Amino acid sequence: SNNLLGSQTAFADKLRAATAFIGLTADPLEHALYLTKRAKANANGDPFDILALFRNRITHHKKAFSYSGVEIMEAWLLSQWLCELLVFFLLGYRGEMNDRRRYKGWRGPTVPVPLS
Repeated sequence: SNNLLGSQTAFADKLRAATAFIGLTADPLEHALYLTKRAKANANGDPFDILALFRNRITHHKKAFSYSGVEIMEAWLLSQWLCELLVFFLLGYRGEMNDRRRYKGWRGPTVPVPLS
């Protein structure tokens, strides 16, 4: 909607609306242990708020914002995964994919694209 495209709308709200529109069925933080801990502490457990926080603090640097290498890696992998899902939605692809959010141990088999 025009309201979501406005400059006053928070990035987290735009991202939340986009994932709801494409029918995301998976938990974005499913494989992000460190981001999940950070989200529970800083963003009330919301994956879109924590991702927006990282995006905003990295883009518009603030000295008071500190993060670990694992947290930034998880935020990067999550961002890539969400972009991948948006492209799959646009192309109409609903087959199987590798879940790029998994970075520990064996990646496992392919999984169904988590879109309804």
